[in-house]
Amino acid sequence: MKARGRATAIYDFVISEKIGILSLTETWLTDSSRDDCALANIGSTLPNYVFHHVPRSRTSGGGVGILAHRGFDLKLHQCYQVNSFEYMDICVTSPNSPSHVIRLLVIYRPSYSRKRTGSRPAVFLEEFTSLLESLQVASQRILFVRDLNFHMDVKDNPDSLAFKDLLDLFNLQNHVTFPTHLSGHTLDLVISDAGDHIVSGLEKHSHLPSDHAAVICTLRLGRPQEVRKHLLSRNMKNINFNLLQRDLSKRLEGNYPDGIDLLVDLYNMSLEDVLKQHAPVKDRHVIRRPNAPYYNESLRLAKQERRRCERRMLKSKTEIYRTKCKRSYEKLAVVQSSYFRDKIESCDSRKLFQTVQKLTTVKPNVLPPHTCAESLANEFADFPSEL
Repeated sequence: MKARGRATAIYDFVISEKIGILSLTETWLTDSSRDDCALANIGSTLPNYVFHHVPRSRTSGGGVGILAHRGFDLKLHQCYQVNSFEYMDICVTSPNSPSHVIRLLVIYRPSYSRKRTGSRPAVFLEEFTSLLESLQVASQRILFVRDLNFHMDVKDNPDSLAFKDLLDLFNLQNHVTFPTHLSGHTLDLVISDAGDHIVSGLEKHSHLPSDHAAVICTLRLGRPQEVRKHLLSRNMKNINFNLLQRDLSKRLEGNYPDGIDLLVDLYNMSLEDVLKQHAPVKDRHVIRRPNAPYYNESLRLAKQERRRCERRMLKSKTEIYRTKCKRSYEKLAVVQSSYFRDKIESCDSRKLFQTVQKLTTVKPNVLPPHTCAESLANEFADFPSEL
């Protein structure tokens, strides 16, 4: 599903369904700044999540990504150069169960086109076989997810049969047996080792603005740790400013040093000492949670109506549900835009720039590109000795 232009639907889905790890294909994201608004929108609403993505380098479209809770330990692996599909390779570990490590591969195979010779099924099967062979030495449990554009429900489809034979050869199992596309075919897969019971409770959700349904499953992985933010604060509201002024005047009585810089330092040190008495610094840790202050009663009612229509659609196959879904996400976008418009209009000059920057700018990664934090730290430690 496109991350650009549909960020509202993505984080609404994550919050509503309490998703820990969300894989995305066909994100349509690039490395340019034109996607900063979409990424900043996700980051500001889901501060306890981190988003990694690999854009398509040659043409527009495509791209894969992972939105994961920050309570998981993530380790990105180097990807091989392939022509027939796009993928991400990432290890996921929960600090609550460090022995359970899942190597998650998000794969997107574009449908066959005569203009792209590399998209032929035979090329994909050859390159995918090479990838599976390289993973045979991996100690982690392997999990493949997302869109391979094979009609797995068509029994006599030669490409699907060849792919199933490949899965049997490597002792892999596909867990998705229901249609995942509007056309009624099964295109989105969840694949793991046949003897490894790490996937359970598969469900299909069709209310997202996409022609593919979302497949939700439960993984045999510990819950992520709560993400906490360290805050230092003073209770400035309860200060008696008359007493503060009196104590500050006493501290400043006496001989004053010569020079403006020394006078400023004296004043700052005196003010800090007095503040420690009247409003001591409090050290606290706050759990970071999704932030959607614009969520109101009308959105709650719209989501209730959407769920009601979803149940009707599953029974009667009526298409009124599609219209309700579209209206629900349109209302969400309108309410969000109205909230931020009112917030911007009520800002002073200082808060205006802060608010606009938060809504349009992605926080830069101050660290250089790396796949392992421990290795990067060791490189920094060895750097001075190499000079």
